[in-house]
Amino acid sequence: MPGKWAPSIDRDTMRALVLLIIFLGLSAAVAADRQNIILILADDQGWNALSTRMHPDIPGSGSTYYQTPRLAQLAKEGMRFSQAYAPAPTCSPTRYAIQFGRSPSSLQIWGADNIGKNVDAAVKDSLANRLKQVNPDYVCAHMGKWHIEWGPSELGYDVAEYGDGHDPNATRGKTRNNPDSPHPRDPRFIFSLTRKANAFMEKQVQ
Repeated sequence: MPGKWAPSIDRDTMRALVLLIIFLGLSAAVAADRQNIILILADDQGWNALSTRMHPDIPGSGSTYYQTPRLAQLAKEGMRFSQAYAPAPTCSPTRYAIQFGRSPSSLQIWGADNIGKNVDAAVKDSLANRLKQVNPDYVCAHMGKWHIEWGPSELGYDVAEYGDGHDPNATRGKTRNNPDSPHPRDPRFIFSLTRKANAFMEKQVQ
């Protein structure tokens, strides 16, 4: 998209924001009726935390503080799931549920400390593998937080840039643990991951 995006978000929230971005692109050879999919999962994001309204008739369903013009454009041109909720109040169970299409309770994943335990979900049932069963021409990429028992390639992702947890030092943006260090230029890799994700999507539409 042309132009520059200047985030208007307080520093603590920006540091705390951990994005799981799954970009699912189609090669240029794929028929136009097979749609591209961009799935963005953000930790601790409120229902009304975007500058676009989740419900057109409810003023409070959007934010007048946070400015998210690109997400507003995606909402306008794509689909808006205004009644979708995270399947769990914590990150790992939510990611498992989305990847395998099952509830955290059926996967027996209730927190970040029990990933990989008691999981009987077949790898073939992952989101990316299921898409490829429908159409082998799908090209799938994962950008951001992972923390799942299997690696992205085992779950059908062709491209992956990911991490598995929090760094207790200041190397990934948690400068409160090291107040004398300079603020990082790329906190939690949000800018570099965005560039890589954009490059992936641009390649798919060439």
